[in-house]
Amino acid sequence: RASLASGVTSGDLLTRVINIYLEDSLRLLEALRQALARGDGPELKLQAHSLKSSSANVGALRLAELCKELEATGEVESTDGIDQRVSRIEEEYRFVRNELTAELGRTSA
Repeated sequence: RASLASGVTSGDLLTRVINIYLEDSLRLLEALRQALARGDGPELKLQAHSLKSSSANVGALRLAELCKELEATGEVESTDGIDQRVSRIEEEYRFVRNELTAELGRTSA
């Protein structure tokens, strides 16, 4: 968790990267929830993959790992435990969002 956005050094670039991630990740998380509600396994897998990639890019490695697990689950027929996996992703996302928002405050200070 300490590695969030650690690979980016320029303050302006870091601010842009974080803002883009926060905006896009909200959209991806909502699409993930909608796919779950519809029982759309392929769409669930697609959204999990997208959120995984963008989260890894900002150093949110635990969130990326949870998305990877959900993406793999989306390949099987059973939906057992998918609600719980999505809940864990949402919980970790809240942590990531808070950390990145705090980082925005530090870079603008």
